[in-house]
Amino acid sequence: MRVLLWTCVLGVVMMTSPAAAGDDDSKTCAVQDKLQTCLCSGKHYEVRRMRRSVWVSTTVWDFSLMAGVARAQRKLSKYLKGHNSKASVISRELLTVTQTYVPSDMREVTVSYPLPEGKWNSPPMPKDPKVVLDVIPETIMYVRSYPTQHGKTVGFLAEREVQKLFKSLSAHGEPVMGDNDYYFVLQYDSATDHRNEVAVFATNTILDEFYRSAKQDPRPYLPVCLREKGPEWPTRDDGINVDLVRQDCGTTFCTGDACPKYKLLNKDDIGVETRLLYKGPTRLYTTAPTCYFEQAQPLSQPLMFKFLQDNSALPPDATFSRFTPIATSIWQYKPYDGPCSRMYETFPFLPQDVEDKLPDGGAWYVQKYPDYAAQNFTTEVMCFGGHGEPKDIMAAGRRLFEHVQDRKVCWDFSAIVEYNVQSRLFDRHNEAMQPIYPDGRKLCFNWTEYDQPFKVNFELPEDWYTEPSNAGKSIPCGGPNSPKCAPVTFIRHFGHFAEMRMAKSRWVCTEQSSQTSPDPFHKGLNRLLSYINGDNDAAVSMETTLPILKLVRAAEVMTYSPFTAKVCLYLDKVHQDNPPKPTDPKVYVTGPVEETDYYVTWFEVNDNLKHISDVIGNLFENVTSEMASMSPTFNITFDADFIVEAQYYSEAIMPYLGSLVTFKKVPAEIATFRTDEEKKAGRAECGEFPCVHETVKEFDGFLEIKFNYASGKLICWNSPGCGVSNGRHFMRAINRYADGYNIEGVKVTGFTPPVYSQCTQLDASCRGPYCEWKSSFCMMLPEEYKDKDAPTPIAEGLAVVAEDSRSVYVTKVEGSGVVVNDDAEKAYMKLFAKLRAGGFPCDLEKFAQISYISSSIPSWPGFQYVGVPKLGDNSTE
Repeated sequence: MRVLLWTCVLGVVMMTSPAAAGDDDSKTCAVQDKLQTCLCSGKHYEVRRMRRSVWVSTTVWDFSLMAGVARAQRKLSKYLKGHNSKASVISRELLTVTQTYVPSDMREVTVSYPLPEGKWNSPPMPKDPKVVLDVIPETIMYVRSYPTQHGKTVGFLAEREVQKLFKSLSAHGEPVMGDNDYYFVLQYDSATDHRNEVAVFATNTILDEFYRSAKQDPRPYLPVCLREKGPEWPTRDDGINVDLVRQDCGTTFCTGDACPKYKLLNKDDIGVETRLLYKGPTRLYTTAPTCYFEQAQPLSQPLMFKFLQDNSALPPDATFSRFTPIATSIWQYKPYDGPCSRMYETFPFLPQDVEDKLPDGGAWYVQKYPDYAAQNFTTEVMCFGGHGEPKDIMAAGRRLFEHVQDRKVCWDFSAIVEYNVQSRLFDRHNEAMQPIYPDGRKLCFNWTEYDQPFKVNFELPEDWYTEPSNAGKSIPCGGPNSPKCAPVTFIRHFGHFAEMRMAKSRWVCTEQSSQTSPDPFHKGLNRLLSYINGDNDAAVSMETTLPILKLVRAAEVMTYSPFTAKVCLYLDKVHQDNPPKPTDPKVYVTGPVEETDYYVTWFEVNDNLKHISDVIGNLFENVTSEMASMSPTFNITFDADFIVEAQYYSEAIMPYLGSLVTFKKVPAEIATFRTDEEKKAGRAECGEFPCVHETVKEFDGFLEIKFNYASGKLICWNSPGCGVSNGRHFMRAINRYADGYNIEGVKVTGFTPPVYSQCTQLDASCRGPYCEWKSSFCMMLPEEYKDKDAPTPIAEGLAVVAEDSRSVYVTKVEGSGVVVNDDAEKAYMKLFAKLRAGGFPCDLEKFAQISYISSSIPSWPGFQYVGVPKLGDNSTE
């Protein structure tokens, strides 16, 4: 096992002399049956796709391949004749596949029969624990035919033919693991078909999806003849339903110094083992940069591979390949409220001589865990087959947990170990583990105390994001480091977004209001193109550069309000230090923008560009919500006040490929709007609006203020949760209400700011950081409704509330908008501490934010108040 394992860690052997399958002298494909489809063919081998199907298999160890096959066939024959859970006699299909590999002196021999398609839905379970059911994913194989000699089909003859096949594959630049990998003997036992074939694994749907999710170019991992058009996997709709849990784990699934060492303490009636795991060798681990279990391995393993290369444990020219064996831990670090309530850590099993080369401490992206398994520990183990598909893994994990949860196991943690390379098609070995904690505690790994224990959740929620297939692969300016592009470097990938770094740069910008142009971005871009084409004081033409930055305030676009669009172009390198001055007064050159970090998410618009604002808006909400959930683990910070698109591609080409940029902090030179600066002069403390509050008393670092509502009526919106999107939804509802979306159909004008938003904890006794909250947003109705009824809202959650005044303890925070930023949260925490320490009469279960904005002007660079409502008056509801 050690030789094969280390081959896998080193990466597939990539050849560099591509040719047609087998030879330039191609021939017609010979096979087309219900299990196999020939994709391309050459003189020396064919490339075939094996259909997803159900097989029955058994594995024996023997010095002789022929003897091993004979022993295995006897076991399978008993299963087909009725030695199964339904006592069913099953007809034998004509194809027999022998899978073999020689890890030591003894040979591993697995013989497999395909089951009739009518048995694929809940086939009979074998009674012999050494006989197992397998589901084979869509798989591509290299196949070579050979004649029989004296009736012999396996053994020395097959061994000789497979070495010829390996040699041909290497000569034609095919990606293979090496000539010591698993190989297969295919036998067609019928009166009319005496063919015999040897086959070598090429790829399958699992590996293809893995490399795509790992942000690798999948083509080098495919057979040469498929690299141009791709493998074209069929849509899955096969009705397969197979129980992959094993009755017996066996003992030969892993050998070598990298394998876990354990003592079997007990085995119950369904095959679950209680093991004492002995202290293992030092392990590498990385926390998967994702909320989704399906992405945990693809995003973690490239980081480990890079770490090994950086520390000379792998050759610098080694090709990345999937690690095997590897373990994944699932940490439920809070009660389940979506995929981001779980974290995943991955641990490759590396030989000790490789571990010895690695430095202590690891790197920011991979850690060396010197105290891993610092003491022996006990765990419950359930073994199962399959190729590591997430649904199979989670099903096995859930089944084990439900079986052992009444024992002294941890409830907030589970682990999965995958032992086999993907080239092992049959009788694969995986394990689900549930650790036992000595004192019987339920929450073993959580650092926050909770009133009630919670359980690890094994759901696989649907992913909200589908990355375009060509996202970022070919930027039309010649690449991210081209002179025509703003200089950027890649830092790390989070699945739905990548962290990037932009070098110090200078931009030329302009602004355009949506109230004066139906397409403000296009009009602004035309001004900038005039500038670089010579409309400047030096009358010089400059290089056209990318990307085009398009920036708007989130509060404006997300509420469908009039907005100001800012458009910027990167100045080419020749003019970065001494740019010519624009002659158009509406065009300006920024000061140097210092090196800045940001996140990019690619998206695709397939039909009409009029939908692009909706696509970007929804994408922005989903991305920032996920970033907020991942922030505690990965220290993700982001600026939610601006939505930025970095445009690299022409909008005239469909589908349109765009990129959403979310800055950690939008640089001041980009975030500043000249039109705002011009309007700031003469603004009162409350912006362009009359202040409706008065200061009652000043304290050390905070104020008591009182709001007096002249109309005596507020329009309020209530919703569950206190997420980043609640305020935007309120502004949308207000705009629709003002436009006549009310029972009376009356348009309402003259809303009086500020917006008073408040988050309330539903259960005052809850002390965890993940308690349930609700939010409310209110704005004063026009004074004309003081003595008459206001229009009745239609939108759910929107209501007219009678209220004359409310008092709040507040502190001032620079900036504004309907999204609470980091500065506001920090200011609130300081205020909270002062109010609690001073015993002030206030409701500490509520968090208030006051912003002097309106439905038509939802943001301006001023300030906002954050605070806590005072008790004892009509100020909180």
